[in-house]
This record gives sequence, structure tokens and C-alpha cells, in this order.
Amino acid sequence: MIYYTWKKRDVHMPLDNNEKNYIKKMANVLTDANIAEELTKLRIHFGISGRVNRRQVTDARSRMGIKKAQGRGANRVKRNKENE
Repeated sequence: MIYYTWKKRDVHMPLDNNEKNYIKKMANVLTDANIAEELTKLRIHFGISGRVNRRQVTDARSRMGIKKAQGRGANRVKRNKENE
């Protein structure tokens, strides 16, 4: 009889403050998917196991109150006219 064990390969760790600052700075330049890819590369470089997915970046950005323009590949951040 053969038993299979399931491994969680894509474990998503919560974002730390440095990663949130990176999202805040790069939201106007990169898409959420590209930010997630770069943060995953940084985690691998520093030996941290765990990936960052696009949904984590989108949720963190929306919690910070940063809205992006709609559209495919739109990298612009929406600004409130009151704050300009």
C-alpha cells in the first residue's frame, strides 16, 4: 500500500512593514502581480520560505487606501482631487 503525503508548497506569510513600504512606493510604477513577483524574489534571496501572491498585494494596497486606475496593465494610482 502506498501513502501519499501532501505538502503545502505555496505557504503565504503575512507581509511585514518593509514589504508594505515597498508596495506603497512601487504602486505607481508596477502592477500588483509584478510587485508580488519582486517581493517573492526578495524573500527567496534572503532565505525566507513563503511566497507573496497578487491578492496579498492588492489587499494590502487597498487597506492603505491606495487605489489604482482600472484597466489592463494600468499602473497609475488614482488621486483624490481633495488631496491634490
